[in-house]
Amino acid sequence: MSKVHVKNGFEYKCSRSNYNGSWMITWHYRPVGEPIFLTYSCNDKFKTLKVDVEKHLSAPIEAELEYKNRISRACDIEYAEVRLIEARQRFEKVNSPDFDLRGNNPNRERNARRDADSGLRSAESAVEIAKEYRKILNLAS
Repeated sequence: MSKVHVKNGFEYKCSRSNYNGSWMITWHYRPVGEPIFLTYSCNDKFKTLKVDVEKHLSAPIEAELEYKNRISRACDIEYAEVRLIEARQRFEKVNSPDFDLRGNNPNRERNARRDADSGLRSAESAVEIAKEYRKILNLAS
């Protein structure tokens, strides 16, 4: 468990994971009193550092708006279920026996199937997360 730091009304912490000998650090933040930590990563950098998180939290109004927007999108069960339906349709289309992509790339169909499978798993996960977040927020209020 990592230490929770506080800055401008926000709590933030990091989690470390080792993948094949490389340490990956993921930063999480939330306003003080909120039940859910969201991940934070810089869009313009490969690696997010503590300095980047502190810079983001140095503008508390913008950081809080971003937090609320991301929470509302993550809790939207209806949208997540629509994405799941679309992902299932794509998965079924790509895995049907008459699916054929023309062209000279031999891996094109395999890649399409892999992407459809990944999209389906991602959509299923998004529905589960939306339900979990909604339940957590309902219990907190």
